[in-house]
Amino acid sequence: TYNGSYKLGTRTIRDTHPAKQMSGEEIIIHSSNIGMIKISERLEGQAIYDGLMNFGMSQKTGIDLPYEQSGNIPSIKSLNNKIYKATISYGYGAQMTFLQMLNAYTVFNNGGVMISPRLVENLENNGKTYTVNESETRQVISKPTADVIKGILIKTVESGTGRKGRVAGLQIGGKTGTARIAKGGGYSSAYNSSFFGFANDADTSYTIGVLVREPKRGSYYAAQNALPIFKRAVGILIEEGYLKPAADANATQKVEIKDEAVEIKD
Repeated sequence: TYNGSYKLGTRTIRDTHPAKQMSGEEIIIHSSNIGMIKISERLEGQAIYDGLMNFGMSQKTGIDLPYEQSGNIPSIKSLNNKIYKATISYGYGAQMTFLQMLNAYTVFNNGGVMISPRLVENLENNGKTYTVNESETRQVISKPTADVIKGILIKTVESGTGRKGRVAGLQIGGKTGTARIAKGGGYSSAYNSSFFGFANDADTSYTIGVLVREPKRGSYYAAQNALPIFKRAVGILIEEGYLKPAADANATQKVEIKDEAVEIKD
């Protein structure tokens, strides 16, 4: 990974965690754009296109809400171009909706299966229950593959860019994302920051996404703004009893909710 500096066309791509070389796992854990470029070089445009389509990009998720958008991904021809292929590998050159990204991340926490999102499970009228909007399921990747990626996302929280998302007694995994906002045929100086991940206890799992548009305070990096919001959401789920951290016989566990620390008793 070229000690964190790599020439792509007329631009120089730099990593925030420079290294001479990285494994595929380390590339994700430390958010190496250069590493993603080198991986993309080994793939044909068709493979990248098929992968994005398989994860539901440029397609509506089918959620039971109006006005859902489809987004947009480059053509196969474009993805055979070295520059297009490289930029999409680290999050540029495509339009994905928040819901598409959230739906895609559920796959890693669900044995490779994607479930179409639903807000309403059933309707009730005069004591009768009517089932509506049954979710559809689809195997996107194999369970062994999903489990490998899940393990990498957990390591990203344990020792990589997602460290601020750790919560004692829960299995937390996910990935930060930081990208300039497209404007007028180019990219502005403003950023979007995001964190998509999951929080699991022994019985329950949640996939949670956070998007911060144009963060105004402090750093624009996702670890500084999107990730703390993710952690607060996990804290609320704990406080309300939806997640139960594993008991720690030696200490209570503290989870940030809003601007306060809330004790979770063993």
